[in-house]
Amino acid sequence: MLINYRYTTEALGKQYPRLRMKVKLNIAERLSIVDILPIQGNYITIKTINRLRDLLLPDSKEVKKYNLIQEGNQIKWDSRYSNETKEFDLDEFECEIIKKQLIELDKSEKLTPDLIKVYEKFVK
Repeated sequence: MLINYRYTTEALGKQYPRLRMKVKLNIAERLSIVDILPIQGNYITIKTINRLRDLLLPDSKEVKKYNLIQEGNQIKWDSRYSNETKEFDLDEFECEIIKKQLIELDKSEKLTPDLIKVYEKFVK
């Protein structure tokens, strides 16, 4: 489902051109991003967050390929695939949501080592 871009930009109170960012993420980075996404917001923000979750979470083929298993609160996978990346085409609003969460974690001194590479890709 495509979201009307005029409304997504209004959700942040900013006007964005239709910019897109291609970013390569490994499985750990993808899961880390999903983990930090906000759980509350306005309608457009939540729709965008749901799209990000659907986009970044592994599909059934990847679950098999990476041998993903959940043990308690942790998700583990076959270490042979730790460095394998997948390219994602994100719009500026999606990137802004991720960036905002990373900046808030940094300011509150809650940024973890797992998020450093993600921070560098979206904030630096």
